Amino acid sequence: MHNPEAGVKGQRGKLKVYDLKGAIPFSGHFTADKDAINNKHRLKVYRKFIGLDTFEGRKVLDIGKASYISRQLEVTHNTVGDLNKGIRAPSNNYDIITCMEVFQHVMNPLQLMQDCHGLLRPGGTLYMGTPLLWCIPWFHGRGNFTEYKKDRVQILMEYVGFVPVRYQWGNPWPFRFCFYGIRPPLRWLHNRFQLWEWKKP
Repeated sequence: MHNPEAGVKGQRGKLKVYDLKGAIPFSGHFTADKDAINNKHRLKVYRKFIGLDTFEGRKVLDIGKASYISRQLEVTHNTVGDLNKGIRAPSNNYDIITCMEVFQHVMNPLQLMQDCHGLLRPGGTLYMGTPLLWCIPWFHGRGNFTEYKKDRVQILMEYVGFVPVRYQWGNPWPFRFCFYGIRPPLRWLHNRFQLWEWKKP
């Protein structure tokens, strides 16, 4: 897997220049496929929000590469390639699309959601998770290009043509995570993510 750290070309003043060609800009892609404490916690939250039997007998697409969470959810269809160049999916006309913590990593989230809308059948469902902006984006990772408040997400999604069904927000980290290192306590106190269920009319 491409390592962005290995692609540092140099510095222009204080700005680091990275070679991200061939890489999907995703700040968690080194840990997304591990059964780490944060992934296990997120999985519990997602399962509770989505429901245990929701995918049964449905055609489901997960946005992004196969990961620990998508495998545990038993999603069999995943996108391939760079999401900044549009979604490449193995099929279309999906009943359900899951887009969990991918929205904030792409450079054009509007195009991503338009692509999702096009891949869903009429009446289909999109489950989406993304960070909830806390005042200022002071703890953004390098791969987080966009973090929105609830109303901004809703404006964008309704512009695309989605109808909101359910919304909730919470902390993506388990409580014991705040005892690891220096930054985790701050993340546990201030990191919030928002979960949405959207319907394509």
